Amino acid sequence: MDSIKSGLNELINSGIISYEEVLSSFEYVLDLAKLEIDTSKATETKDFFVIVQDTEIHTIMNSKAQHKFKLCRYFVFLVGTFNSKTQIGFSPLGYMVDKIGISKPTIVEYNTLLEEMELIYIYRSTSCIRNSSSGEIKKITNTYGRYSDKAKVIQEGKAYTDTYGYGENESRHKLFSTSDKKSASMKYNFFVSGKKTYNDEELEWMYNVLSEFNASLKSRYGEDWEYYSKDLSVFKECNFYCEDIEDSDWGEVDSCSKNVG
Repeated sequence: MDSIKSGLNELINSGIISYEEVLSSFEYVLDLAKLEIDTSKATETKDFFVIVQDTEIHTIMNSKAQHKFKLCRYFVFLVGTFNSKTQIGFSPLGYMVDKIGISKPTIVEYNTLLEEMELIYIYRSTSCIRNSSSGEIKKITNTYGRYSDKAKVIQEGKAYTDTYGYGENESRHKLFSTSDKKSASMKYNFFVSGKKTYNDEELEWMYNVLSEFNASLKSRYGEDWEYYSKDLSVFKECNFYCEDIEDSDWGEVDSCSKNVG
């Protein structure tokens, strides 16, 4: 209740709404006229707006989510990134972090909650783009839409995946599977302990899989990602090793390897 009163006071102090009548400490008649937008003139007046159904708000506010208001705010923001005609969005995680000011792990958590509530549907590509010159690995961004538009989201997501990233020196690859990561982790442990040795090709495969694994941890655990990561400096004597591997969007990894295909 305190949060609602605080938000209401902010709107009043900003001159966005005003009191018409105060009935009691918790009952008011408010003038919301300034919140009304003539959508037919929105382009001309540059009044940008997002259409959200009351049923969507009710679903969030009646859920068991811990931070309902923050989740609702994120949902409105996410819907606002959708194309006004297709109602489909492709916003990268990094863009959303910058715009709404919450962390990658929180956005991932909110996406999961909204999917469970069947308010949104996310198409996640299983492909990545690798640059044969720089070795950069880029994950294709997710495709977002309302759950009611699930079929369209899948269709647009597949079309986006089919046309994305075919620039000079680029090739499409499947992301490493869960079994690949488990296998690489097991071989890594044997390699580090000195129990087994591997040839250069096997070491490079291991390095690329674990580079992608480490990058995925950054979006999942944020600042704590290193606690769960594999120390890739054990490969520093190999010619494919890169000392400065940084994540970009959605846990993408920039590898110095020249042979990652």
